[in-house]
Amino acid sequence: MRPGPSTDRGWAPLLLPAWCVALALGVLGPALSPGYVLSYDMVFVPRLDLTRETLGLGSALPRAVPVDALTAILSSVVRGDILQKLVLTATLALAGYGASRLLEGQPGAVRWVAATAYVWNPYIAERLVLGHWALLVAYAALPWLALAAGDLRSGERPALARLVVLLAVSAITPTGGLLAVLLAIPIVVWPGIPGRWRAVAPVVAAAVVVNAPWWLPALLRPGVGTTASGVPEFAARGENLLGPIGSLAGLGGVWNADAVPGSRGTVLGVAATVVLLSLAAVGARPMARALDRGVLAGLCVAASVGLAVALAGVVPGVRDLIDEVVLHVPAAGFLRDGQKWIAPYALLLAPAVAFGVARLADRARDPELQRLTSVAAVVVFLSLLPDLGWGVAGRLSAVHFPGEWSTVRDLVESEPGHGDVAVLPWGAFRAFGWNEDRTVLDPATRFLPGPVVASADLPVGGSVIQGDDARAAAVGAALKSPDAAAALRPLGVGWVLVEKGQAGTSVPEPQGTVRYDGKQLRLVQLGTADPRPLPSYGPLVVVVDMLVVALICAAAGAAAIRAKSRRRRLPAGRVSPPRGC
Repeated sequence: MRPGPSTDRGWAPLLLPAWCVALALGVLGPALSPGYVLSYDMVFVPRLDLTRETLGLGSALPRAVPVDALTAILSSVVRGDILQKLVLTATLALAGYGASRLLEGQPGAVRWVAATAYVWNPYIAERLVLGHWALLVAYAALPWLALAAGDLRSGERPALARLVVLLAVSAITPTGGLLAVLLAIPIVVWPGIPGRWRAVAPVVAAAVVVNAPWWLPALLRPGVGTTASGVPEFAARGENLLGPIGSLAGLGGVWNADAVPGSRGTVLGVAATVVLLSLAAVGARPMARALDRGVLAGLCVAASVGLAVALAGVVPGVRDLIDEVVLHVPAAGFLRDGQKWIAPYALLLAPAVAFGVARLADRARDPELQRLTSVAAVVVFLSLLPDLGWGVAGRLSAVHFPGEWSTVRDLVESEPGHGDVAVLPWGAFRAFGWNEDRTVLDPATRFLPGPVVASADLPVGGSVIQGDDARAAAVGAALKSPDAAAALRPLGVGWVLVEKGQAGTSVPEPQGTVRYDGKQLRLVQLGTADPRPLPSYGPLVVVVDMLVVALICAAAGAAAIRAKSRRRRLPAGRVSPPRGC
């Protein structure tokens, strides 16, 4: 599907990857300083323990599976703050470089613009602030996935190993796994190449297997009803005069107004969307001629479906239908935050914009003027969203956990077998002064060893969406009972951590032995709690997880061997462009 190898020599081939790294560094800025970035769902800690919850064997839906298990394994080798910086930098850099690789063989200026457009946009800004780094890993994998699927469609059977690895990388979060399937399958099956159907079965089978760590425990977990779908609260919203549809078209529109860069609500945000769509319209035809038909079709299908899901929450009638689906269909809650599904649309838009810039530049006969036009386009992109830079205008600065947190962790860790920890005040999110009062998911759920129970109810705007964690609901009710300590121990809770000065439902502190009482934290021991057995389906999930890991390792090994043997076959002095991942 690609043209021949690049003829660039010397340092030239390194300039584009270097630019992608520079983009990543420019976006992250203060996030790369010593410490941890704690923003909404992004909670990295020095060491995350591998527990039943990280494997999806807890009482809540396995939304952070298998990403939490992977983080736990990696943080046992690399300290959490360093791991966070490596992951964020690699994710953004590989996203931009992957978008440029879709245009392999095209002029360098086109590829530079495509890389910039895929990284420097509102989708990246808003998801970073919301802490959805695992979703951005899948976002970064999409262009590489499109390349591997295109190669497989063209008859390159070794591309299947790369595709399996990329499907697995995307599947570290459920939405990412589904986005990868949404893109890969249409590319492989699109008409035009004989024998393409032979590749469908292994791709579908691989997708089902690598996503098993989250869908299997979700399927086996006892169902828990909910009284609110959250569809209206999580629907896409208008960020400026263009409304929800215009915001989505400009790669914005996230449900949480606090996560939106300030420039998006000004005339600059309107101008950014107009420029983006105008350039994409100009570049659509040359992009269609340049891309492989199957890859283009897959991008169009995935982008169309993603936009339809994103718009469903704001279209009257359709929103009511989605509301009913989320209420009554298991795992349909993935649909309520519709804006995250526009990731394939972003990947379709980036090359279209790049070709639009190239088409305008072609009107200048002077080659030097053409290059200046492309440089000017990159500068315009950066200036139309200035508050993405430097950690989304400083909102992603790194901080340090106070020493009290380590003290409490050591106390709980030194006395295993006393039960899990419940956290007060009863609420899911916190705003600590030492974290610059940024909203963040309670870090205790990851910082402390073993399972930690916190409220599963989600405050969104002025509403509270009922959580689906039956155990959390039971613990919340036990905390309100006259003898809370006695009510909590049968539920497996032997400790209570009080986070002083934090918002949440006020309930009386259970009676017990105060083991630590500092300025910010108080740890109360309730006595030895009843042991909590693993669910009956636990062994099956663990065995399947091990088989999935074995498959991924085998695929990665096969891809590495193929890449090594291919390099050995190249004639002396010839440089081959890297393929896939």
